[in-house]
Amino acid sequence: DPPRFFAALRSEGLAPIEHAFPDHHAYTADDLKPFIGMPLLMTGKDAVKCQGLPLPDAWEVALQVDLPAAFLDALDQRLRADAPDAMP
Repeated sequence: DPPRFFAALRSEGLAPIEHAFPDHHAYTADDLKPFIGMPLLMTGKDAVKCQGLPLPDAWEVALQVDLPAAFLDALDQRLRADAPDAMP
């Protein structure tokens, strides 16, 4: 969700030059040439795809997610129910 990513950067006091690539983009060094010489901020999902590319000032922006307790409880129950050796 590029708009949310850029909004999160702005909420931290940054003024990003926004450039979003399509979802599931296979990055090449040529894609990122215009950004050489400036800090490049990206999601973890994109950072993994850019490993090995010559990006001297690229940074992964860590995502923090706060899930509601009800979701975590429901997930725990589901995982326990689906586990072959479910523990009480």
